[in-house]
Amino acid sequence: MKKKTVAIIVMVVAVLMLGVYMVYDNIFPKAKPIKQLEISMIESVALSDNGDNAIVITDEELQKLLSYINGAEATRTMSVNDYPSARPYYVLEIKTAERVFRYMIYEENGTSYAEIPYEGVYEIDSEAVEILEQ
Repeated sequence: MKKKTVAIIVMVVAVLMLGVYMVYDNIFPKAKPIKQLEISMIESVALSDNGDNAIVITDEELQKLLSYINGAEATRTMSVNDYPSARPYYVLEIKTAERVFRYMIYEENGTSYAEIPYEGVYEIDSEAVEILEQ
């Protein structure tokens, strides 16, 4: 009799945990994956800080930055603004034949992020911010 009760309790807890996860995943979904960009796709690049001061980086640094953006991990935070609330931030605009991609790169609470306005927030390697702060 006790084995039956324990088995029922375990099943109920498992079903409840699955239900909570499904509700959480639907209410707070992860941002969509970032479209992978390669240097060969790029027509032009504009990089600035939040004061609209232009930033110049080398092709090697741009390649590293792109690899960090391409490897960014989606968070469960959606972007609902044109600009992030964190300061300072950096704006990377990449124009391809297809469209203009706009990334806001910043650090907040010791973690670095790439934010795509109205799409999502992605955790990014902290070296991305270091490249832009030079």
